Amino acid sequence: MTQRQTVGQPVDRTQLIIAEILKDDDNKYCADCDAKAPRWASWNIGVLLCIRCAGIHRGLGVHISKVKSLNLDSWEPHQIAMLREIGNRRGREIYEANLPEYFRRPQTDFALEQFIRAKYEQKRFIAADFIPPTPNADAVNKELNRLEQLSKKRPTASKSLALAAGSKESSTKPQSRASKPAAKAPPLPSRTADIIELSPPGPSKKSTSSPPSKGAKKPSKPAASEALIEVSAVPSAQPEPTPATTIQVSSLPVFMILTPSLRHMGRY
Repeated sequence: MTQRQTVGQPVDRTQLIIAEILKDDDNKYCADCDAKAPRWASWNIGVLLCIRCAGIHRGLGVHISKVKSLNLDSWEPHQIAMLREIGNRRGREIYEANLPEYFRRPQTDFALEQFIRAKYEQKRFIAADFIPPTPNADAVNKELNRLEQLSKKRPTASKSLALAAGSKESSTKPQSRASKPAAKAPPLPSRTADIIELSPPGPSKKSTSSPPSKGAKKPSKPAASEALIEVSAVPSAQPEPTPATTIQVSSLPVFMILTPSLRHMGRY
């Protein structure tokens, strides 16, 4: 049975190597049916498979094909080394060396199973000079150690990058804030508003302060008799009459005002 990764466990560094293997153009398709994006592999044969062909390979038995999931199962260095050594391009060169020239790959499940059994179990199309390779597990171990060292240095580098980004962000933010008020400066007052404020008062104010027109009569000077009446009517010791008293005297008929003063002067 294969050992699967548990939830919360750190990402296995072997997945980084498997991701590099999947970048090869020939490894982007199933080695048996050409289906896209294979996610399974027969590690002892060294080819990548789709889920349908992987099920057929399991039916062959582990003595012929040992199938594992690329991203769900854990991988040993010698197993990864076999995938790197063979791969789909070389696997077809080995196991399909004597395939008919105009052979069309089967698509039905039954025909596909017959083809896979003939290819790997019966080895009907295998190259005559094929010798099973010995996987270089030491090279994979060195690669895993290198990835481990990089993973230890990566947090320090990421912290320094974060600090540099924070300082750059803090230095650039005040400039952007300071430039905003300049962009939103209030508009200058228009010439129309200035003309309105500097213009003289309206016609209503002019009428109160303007000199009388030519047609209006000039107020006549008070007669000497009226001046004497006002002087004799108001005692010298009393304060000046209020506007109300003056209005009352001026409102009386002329004969009532003139009679006492004329008698005083000896005319009546």
